[in-house]
Amino acid sequence: MDFVGFSLWFASLPESVKENLVGPASQTAGKGLNGIVTVFANPLIKLGMLADKDIKDYEKKLYSKTQAIPEENRDSSKQGLAIQALEDSLYRISEEEIVELYSNLIAKALDNRTSNRVHPSFTSILKEMSISDAILFKKIITSTRQLVSPYLPIANMQYKFLPNGGYGLIFKDTLIIPEHEQNQLESDTVSIFSLERLGLIKVYRNDELHGPLRLITKQPDGTNIFVGNGSYEDCYLSLYQTDKYKDFLNNKQSPNFPNISEPSLIRGRIELTDFASRLGSIIIPIASQ
Repeated sequence: MDFVGFSLWFASLPESVKENLVGPASQTAGKGLNGIVTVFANPLIKLGMLADKDIKDYEKKLYSKTQAIPEENRDSSKQGLAIQALEDSLYRISEEEIVELYSNLIAKALDNRTSNRVHPSFTSILKEMSISDAILFKKIITSTRQLVSPYLPIANMQYKFLPNGGYGLIFKDTLIIPEHEQNQLESDTVSIFSLERLGLIKVYRNDELHGPLRLITKQPDGTNIFVGNGSYEDCYLSLYQTDKYKDFLNNKQSPNFPNISEPSLIRGRIELTDFASRLGSIIIPIASQ
């Protein structure tokens, strides 16, 4: 919505809603959002694009998050950014994972303890994320926090057709998320490409990680300690323990299977960018992990 469009829209609002939007900071960041979702959503409601339940649920979520901001910390300096995020979010209102991220962004923009870290581009980034992108991004943020490192291992496994050449892939851009019990593999190549395109991660496909792994682990008394969890090499080698690799070996025994070389494991890494880390601190609070 451009300035002229915003002005026309604002002029059409009921006086009570205008008062909430431009009222004192403490009111704007709390009661100001009560009912505003419905006001913004009204054109989409008339087109039958939004369900009443989704709107009411979203209002409750936003109201709960903004009411949790202490009155002395409520801030209207980035109210315009919060309104823009609210407008953008309406087109994704039925996507729970995305709505959760938007509601966190809006609440953080209205809190003076965090509003200085809210960048105007954050809402644009969310607009371009699919649900799969958002889920993968949350996993990356959570894992890099546990590792206290911006890096995670990624791998490809390929074989060569003999004797004429050409390559086949068993694993392509498979992200390995270290965990205490069993490493988690993420092979959503589209989302990895998307996060890279958005400037949230950098992918280095031939630059492996070395050394031991240590994960932050919360203790029963609430304190956090580092716990050893093998090595990065163990992460890469875990691909050989997967059902997918075992199925490949079984298929390879078939007389109809083409003549190929032994598979080679190509070790790489991804890096969470500083921009992504800042975005994650806003839309994925530690308490929500």
